[in-house]
Amino acid sequence: MILKSVRKKSIILFATLCPSLAFADGYIESMNSFFKGFLNPVLVPSLIILVIASAVYLGQQDQKDNFKILLSYLIATVIGAILSATIIPGSYEILILFIASILGLLSALNLSLKRIGYLIIAIVTGALLGIESTPVDILAKDKFSFLLASTLSLYLLFLSIITLSSLATKYEWQKISLRVIGSWIIAISLLVITLSFAKPI
Repeated sequence: MILKSVRKKSIILFATLCPSLAFADGYIESMNSFFKGFLNPVLVPSLIILVIASAVYLGQQDQKDNFKILLSYLIATVIGAILSATIIPGSYEILILFIASILGLLSALNLSLKRIGYLIIAIVTGALLGIESTPVDILAKDKFSFLLASTLSLYLLFLSIITLSSLATKYEWQKISLRVIGSWIIAISLLVITLSFAKPI
């Protein structure tokens, strides 16, 4: 019951922060499954929070590892989407938000890990995003195109943000802005988690 209420409360929170998102679901009802899948990562708060948290943190690290990170993330996302469509039921939003808050903390404190740690983050992030990207109410015939578009969107978002994060490490004031983003990620993630356990009025 708690997990089922997370997405609803997350959307309420994001609609408050960005009112235009409150009407987005109505607009995509008439779209086909591919476009719905492509927009899905942007419209589901837990997904976009984890994408931003992981990409912002990993983009600050040694750029020599970016290719391995991107490849690991892509493969894990594809595998996660396949598992989501076949054998793994349930919701992982609380876990996703918890990991996002940890990554936000790493960014805020500007902490570094060993190279294997970055690959693990990319793999875990990609797998969770892929698993969580399938809505329960989608028709079986639309599932493939939805997951294909959602996986593509997740990768493009991750690629764009990690690139911007890498570029923002050139000057000290830019690094400070990334740490601020990390702090915001912590606050939003913990707020959504707290709301998920709040009793309905």
